[in-house]
Amino acid sequence: MWEGIKALKEPCAVTVHTDSKLVIGWLSQGWKCKHDHIRVIRDDIFNLCKIKGHKLSFIHVPGHAGHELNERADTLAKHARKVFSEKSERSS
Repeated sequence: MWEGIKALKEPCAVTVHTDSKLVIGWLSQGWKCKHDHIRVIRDDIFNLCKIKGHKLSFIHVPGHAGHELNERADTLAKHARKVFSEKSERSS
């Protein structure tokens, strides 16, 4: 999301589709989070949107329910987790 927002050249309405109600709560509703890095990421995203004039909104989509782009995101996340795990094992 961060890189996508950074790449926008003019003010836009940005809609994030996610199957995570936690992400929506943390990012758009100011839910408390025990992880400081989540607050930093949230603040960075919203500050960048404010500076660039973007309007950010979120839509919840059901997970593992055949939503094409959500299924693609899930596949990419699983691949990234596998690659990260393999790199961690090699460096141990």
